[in-house]
Amino acid sequence: MTMTKLSANLSYDGDMGLFRDGALVNFVPRYFKEIVPVLRKPDAMPADTVVYRMYRDTTLPNDAKTLEKHSLRYDITIIPPMVVGDEYLKTLGHYHPKAKSSFYPELYEVISGKALYLLQKTADESYTKVREALAVVAEAGDMVMMPPGYGHITVNIGDTPLVMSNAVEAKFKSVYQPYIDHKGAVYYVLADGKNFKFLPNASYGNNVPLGVVKSNFKKLFKITKPLYDEMVADPVKFECLVDTDKYNIPLGSLFSPV
Repeated sequence: MTMTKLSANLSYDGDMGLFRDGALVNFVPRYFKEIVPVLRKPDAMPADTVVYRMYRDTTLPNDAKTLEKHSLRYDITIIPPMVVGDEYLKTLGHYHPKAKSSFYPELYEVISGKALYLLQKTADESYTKVREALAVVAEAGDMVMMPPGYGHITVNIGDTPLVMSNAVEAKFKSVYQPYIDHKGAVYYVLADGKNFKFLPNASYGNNVPLGVVKSNFKKLFKITKPLYDEMVADPVKFECLVDTDKYNIPLGSLFSPV
């Protein structure tokens, strides 16, 4: 087994295993049976097949107090390369709970592999009518902010496992049911040879215009280190993930058209 070092004491086995000092880190599995409701044409697969792993709160013991003081959590998710039916493998999809005057944002970083983040914003909290959709392709080193009020899925559009991290408010709990109710996101991301294409999800009714954009987050926030190192060194920089009243990033600054 070939191991890839991710940090001082975190290593990745090239599959879905994340190890700390040689021991497998505890994880939450996502089973095939859990994503069936959001798939367009699910292949037959054993219900208890693990399709991706979520490693929650992978903070090092020495850094735990720093992130706890600022109510921040750092997770890692590993998604293998796979086509299910005619779709690239994707996460279940979720919205964010409300906090104070707005919804929690969330920040993602691609550690290795290639991701497509599909964001969508509904007209109200009923989650029934999507008014905006954005697609962001991200590769190793890229960071993508999920703004308040945007639900999202992550799709592995590469031919290697997608290893990504995320930073979020420590007690954050995802809202999955709207994606289950609508059989997935507003668009399906289909395999098209070695490329991909978008197909509108009829469950949402009328087609929603899809903006293909790139993320400006790292430049905007002057990020020069991996996400974890930035969080530990300067947690105040990420306070808008916790105190939504301090989130004041215009969408036009966060993303640029491709």
